[in-house]
Amino acid sequence: RDAELARAAELVEKDLAIVGATAIEDKLQDQVPETIVKIRQAGINLWVLTGDKLETARNIGFSSKVLVQSMTIATIDREAFDPAVSAEKAARQVLRQERQQLEGREAKEDRALMVTGPALQVIFDDDELRATFLEVASDCSIVIACRVSPLQKAQMVRLVREGNGKTPPPVTLSVGDGANDVPMIQEAQVGVGIAGREGRQAVNNSDFSIGQFQYLQRLLLVHGRWNYRRVCKFTLFTFWRNAVQVLLIVYYTFVSGFSGTSLFEDWIRLSFNILCSFPIMATGCFDKDVAAKFSLQNPQLYRFGTQGRDLNVQKMGETLLSALMHSLILLGVSWTMFTVMDLLDKGDYYTFGTTVYTFLLLDMNYRVFFLNRTHNKYTFLSILSSIVGYVMYLVAYPCNKFITDLLAPNMYMVPLRMVSCWPFWICLFAVPCLSMCVDLLALQYYRVTDPFLKELTSIQHASARDYEKHWPSRRSILASELTSEGYTSFFPLLNRVWGKDEDFDDGNPERKPKQELADLAAKVGVDTSDFAQQRLSCVQILPSSKKLGCMALVKGIGLILVGWWLYTHSEAMNQVRVHYTGEGQRVSDSSLGLGQLWVAWFGDVTWNDPLGTREEEVVDARSRCTGQATCQITVNITKNMRAPVLMYYAMGPFYQNYNSYMKSEVPKELMGKPVSAALREKFCAKETRLTEAGEERVPCGMKARSFFNDTFKVDGHLIRQHDSAAWAWYDNPEDYLHRPSTKWLYEEYPNDLIGQQQGVKSEHFIQWMKPGALQRVWNTYGSIDNDLLAGTSLTLTIANNFDVSSFDGWKQIVFTETTSMGARHNGLGYFLMLGGLGCVIIAGCFWFMIPAPGGE
Repeated sequence: RDAELARAAELVEKDLAIVGATAIEDKLQDQVPETIVKIRQAGINLWVLTGDKLETARNIGFSSKVLVQSMTIATIDREAFDPAVSAEKAARQVLRQERQQLEGREAKEDRALMVTGPALQVIFDDDELRATFLEVASDCSIVIACRVSPLQKAQMVRLVREGNGKTPPPVTLSVGDGANDVPMIQEAQVGVGIAGREGRQAVNNSDFSIGQFQYLQRLLLVHGRWNYRRVCKFTLFTFWRNAVQVLLIVYYTFVSGFSGTSLFEDWIRLSFNILCSFPIMATGCFDKDVAAKFSLQNPQLYRFGTQGRDLNVQKMGETLLSALMHSLILLGVSWTMFTVMDLLDKGDYYTFGTTVYTFLLLDMNYRVFFLNRTHNKYTFLSILSSIVGYVMYLVAYPCNKFITDLLAPNMYMVPLRMVSCWPFWICLFAVPCLSMCVDLLALQYYRVTDPFLKELTSIQHASARDYEKHWPSRRSILASELTSEGYTSFFPLLNRVWGKDEDFDDGNPERKPKQELADLAAKVGVDTSDFAQQRLSCVQILPSSKKLGCMALVKGIGLILVGWWLYTHSEAMNQVRVHYTGEGQRVSDSSLGLGQLWVAWFGDVTWNDPLGTREEEVVDARSRCTGQATCQITVNITKNMRAPVLMYYAMGPFYQNYNSYMKSEVPKELMGKPVSAALREKFCAKETRLTEAGEERVPCGMKARSFFNDTFKVDGHLIRQHDSAAWAWYDNPEDYLHRPSTKWLYEEYPNDLIGQQQGVKSEHFIQWMKPGALQRVWNTYGSIDNDLLAGTSLTLTIANNFDVSSFDGWKQIVFTETTSMGARHNGLGYFLMLGGLGCVIIAGCFWFMIPAPGGE
């Protein structure tokens, strides 16, 4: 073909007189060499696919700084093949020679490879040659393919994408400006078209379009890097939040008899993904670890993405470890708070689960705030919307009787019960404090040990110093800008505000003024608003190691003080505990090493007694009551107890939170509404639905028919029942007492507990029907409205009706002082003091993990 073309040219091109000549100057665009250098500094392997001749491609390579003089440049050209052998064999010889030549260079950055289109045609026809070529090319930082067709460009991209079986496969980005670049743009994972003089075919077939090659800097080093880190944060947070939730549910299976009971009520749990998505979505849209200017000045930061440092197996492991720590913090706070809730008559399954869910949601929002390196009005609003949305959901669902009657009657007024518990608000403060101390320690550890993160931190602090240089009166300007944006409460921790001074934001002195850009954009339909251009005013919280230590120290001291106050308040509450059936495991019998130490401090009590119970506060009446239908006990009051003195019974192990047990009820029947026999049969076993004589038991179900029916009397004192009618949704049916062949509650249980007129509205029955959250039951029996003075004796009569022998249980009746903070239980105070001490220790660790000078 070439010979025929030459012969035809000889016939035509003769006897011609040259009148003139024209030429097209194919010169480089502005800042192409600088862009190439930054791309290489970012750790990106550069492959140039061009239709130019070999020498032209080499010259352009040097002028654009794709090639440098210090490189060893290997060349694979079809014309250099040995004509004495086949093309495939010659190509194999050349590849072997070039590999040996390149292996002499230690650094990959010093290696380059040039290959021509005819040579590629031979290589692509043989699978072995193609694999060898890819291996040689992968060992080079630069590959230039010249005299290649559009099809060969696409084949080269496909060759890199397939990656010769590498895991993970390489990610390719193709940049082109003409129609001949469309195949390779479409073949790459990411295609970028340059709008130039060669038409818009490349732009129309690309994922992104830019006006000049130099804008690739901002696309990759700024937006590409920002979005990679945002996506990684979004992915890891989504994994983290679900791991924390699942771990809490797993922990709960150990105290719910492994019955599959979820810690969170179903309709409450359904809001989790919605409420936790808004904050992290804002992070995925707006977070910036460094400003655009410093991202462009430090292209090596792009290696976070090329080396997969933000999303890998190690990061997943670290995320799971973080989820484990947060779940343990939530477990510790919730577990130690539960007894206080129980003593305040708010320890039922629904209130406890909603409380833990509230702590979980607070921790999720705190975590998003912690992960954000910068904040703007949208990130603040997203976190606020999550919290406000949850509050509105609680008002619309559990506090709305119409809705709860339809979905879950047991959830009625649960939020009001939760917020009326004062320790709830203390724990609401403790959860983010403890979580932040753990997260700050992890952050500081990575700052010191991870060289990439250490470099990033150094750049962040350098940018802060540069900001101070641009703004000498930084403090007053910050104050005015933050006031306008509503960020004044965060002022003590701020390092700078981005966005107001646009030249400082991206360091581009050639960028046109904002108004001129807006006018230009109006003509071509481009959105140049601060929102679209990622130039929103944002606040970066970048505390130094010393500030982080101070934060941990303040939180630790605060937790210790709050814990000490709770402990002293608990110790001031006097109590008397009467063990009248069963015993449970004694502390002295425990295999735990702390058992003997506990005995030395408090005496030999049982694990069923609340933390802080002393041996002299326990009355052992088992010998007089076990196996007896009625027993009488003399209780000596050793310390003054102020009225009202709460009486509550404790019993266990009893799994009211067992899945089938909780479902064994017909809510409509408990509301006094007519129900079908089929519905009763679906939820209630026969023995809980019918008597031996064939009468219907109303209400039916294990919950109603396992009612705790022990009664207590104190001579000379009236036991006042509490009224929780405002929380209850129970009602007797319209034909109450008149329905034939029916066994009503009052006919099976003592009149002291359930009167004929009360029925299901009995306070004792309502208390029992709220299932306990753990494997034991603490329910209020009543109160004595007289002071019990030290030295006096009470005559207590117990009707021992509830049989616990079948499950080797134990029973107690307790007299105790109470306040709005509960009664005797030191667990929450101990936990907060230990947590505060941990925060103080973490604060001390910061002084031993301060980065080297210059890092901050």
